[in-house]
Amino acid sequence: MALIGLMITRDDEAIFDTWCADQLPLFDAVVCLDGSTTETTAKLASRFGEKLVYLHERDFDIPHKTDHGLRRVVHLEIVRRFGSGHWIMCCHLDEFCYHDPRKIVALAEEGGFDLVSWYSPHFYPHPSELTDWEERRLLPVPNRHRYYHWGYISTGLPWIEDRLYRDGPCVHWDEATHGSVRPHGIQREAPFHPIFRHFKVYATDTSWCELSGGRTHYRHHWVGLEHRTGLPYRVERFDDLFVESVLKYSFCDRFDGYFDQPWNIGEQFRPDEAANAAQEHTGQKPPGPALNAPSQAQPRRTTAHVEAAMRVAIGPENPSFPSWNRMGADLARELAADSDAAVFQDVIPDADAVVFIKFLPGPEELQEVRRRSAIVYCPFDVYGAAAEIDADALRLRCCDRIVVHCRRLLQYFQRYAQASYLDLHVKFAIPTRQSTPADGPILWVGEESNIPLLASWVNRHSLPARLVVIADVQPWTRAEELGFLQADSVRVECWSPGMQSAYLARCRAALDIKGDDFRARHKPPADALDYLASGVPLAMNRESSAVHHFRELGFEIADPLDVARWLSPEYAAECVRFGQAISELWSLRRLGLRWRVLLQEVVTAHRAASLGDASAEVALDR
Repeated sequence: MALIGLMITRDDEAIFDTWCADQLPLFDAVVCLDGSTTETTAKLASRFGEKLVYLHERDFDIPHKTDHGLRRVVHLEIVRRFGSGHWIMCCHLDEFCYHDPRKIVALAEEGGFDLVSWYSPHFYPHPSELTDWEERRLLPVPNRHRYYHWGYISTGLPWIEDRLYRDGPCVHWDEATHGSVRPHGIQREAPFHPIFRHFKVYATDTSWCELSGGRTHYRHHWVGLEHRTGLPYRVERFDDLFVESVLKYSFCDRFDGYFDQPWNIGEQFRPDEAANAAQEHTGQKPPGPALNAPSQAQPRRTTAHVEAAMRVAIGPENPSFPSWNRMGADLARELAADSDAAVFQDVIPDADAVVFIKFLPGPEELQEVRRRSAIVYCPFDVYGAAAEIDADALRLRCCDRIVVHCRRLLQYFQRYAQASYLDLHVKFAIPTRQSTPADGPILWVGEESNIPLLASWVNRHSLPARLVVIADVQPWTRAEELGFLQADSVRVECWSPGMQSAYLARCRAALDIKGDDFRARHKPPADALDYLASGVPLAMNRESSAVHHFRELGFEIADPLDVARWLSPEYAAECVRFGQAISELWSLRRLGLRWRVLLQEVVTAHRAASLGDASAEVALDR
């Protein structure tokens, strides 16, 4: 298994040579995609031999030159040249690994993780460095600037970035997403975070700077895109580059060869030469927390958590069901950050809590499980009528808690067990858009079984733009085969995360039509979440449960028959504002916190009830 660097660059010749000399030895190879406007980078790359694979954007068909669109090209080249299954590090020329990525790969392999996010303390020029600038400016960038900023928004931690991932059958980059350096298909994120040093200013020529309000953009980077890189302060002259403090960061410290911080996972994970030098300098290894210490991706332990790691079993695992992929798999990965979370298929393991997704075993087995574990049941799209719920009373009464994702369902389950409502998390959204493509299509995403209802509605109403239908269909499926009468105005695509992301970025609006049977009236707002979190103007028929759900939150989803509002700039702006809010509030991390609280409540109550039962049995024996 190799460790390959994935690099994209554009007009970064001021630091290219330095980065390659310093960082290239950490990798088996680095594949670099260059978008520079001159040949300087190509000439520099030729000095580093076969270990640096140099490519240029002009040799590839790249529909969207975005974070994902460019990395997709390099990822495919890595797989083509080196094969699949390798570890891949997203390399940036202004980022220098403090910890050794090879040692981090070994650590991740040991834990069964396929993504490692890195702490990124931000280094900026400091006013104290102006006094000897004539000599300092000749130093390599990693030695030039010593002051780093951390404590992002009072977290007590540095900024964090997705950087290291393992290639796998489901791992891919789409063609359109921007503002994200995480590929799709990641299964298990590591709870520990190594460090790289991010040098935000490596060229002090102010011609690189482009003012944008209170910020400064790098003139050559991500031109024309919404999410551009740069500095969080205005730079109008050379001295403006040197700052003592940075917006949203609480601390500024001097770097003297190592990070003496509680968020440093340890000097033993640095390249051997650096680790030995740090130990000689200090006489001991600088302190670092345990590998499962609290982090931005791992909530801090509070008194709301059990003292020992809670044992949680989640299943039965069944990737053929969207409910498992939407909820079960992600919940297991999120809880694994600070719990002993395991996924099961047929055999239910011992655990403090067992969470059943969609499928429950028989009442006899449930009774056996309940003797040793609290039972939580998520009846995700299981029941087709209230009578079916009543008929399942025997099994439902075995549950300590029933968790639903549509508030309308609470009334049906509360008579059999304590029932709670929890939101689903945003899963297939892109970073919230800030503008709406005026010539984009109308988007519908869903399961093939729901297309007849959509087709019936579309056949009776006219749409303001072409309709794109993304579903679990065969590649050769035609619109007329799905019941659309105006097939020329409907495009059918096979669903994949990348396909959905691409159209979320380019669509004008989204449409979702729900039926009126029991299941349809009690659907969780999963698709609506992804549309709105992406900033896409969504229209739904007014009787759907999602419309009522979001109305309770103060957001009125547009009616598809009211095209004037649906496609208005005012509604688009409202969707963006609401989308930004739910992207955070309904993120997997936030929902994970709510699940932790619920599970702790359930486990505590179950243990208390079990002790009460045991005491009663002892009294009877006496």
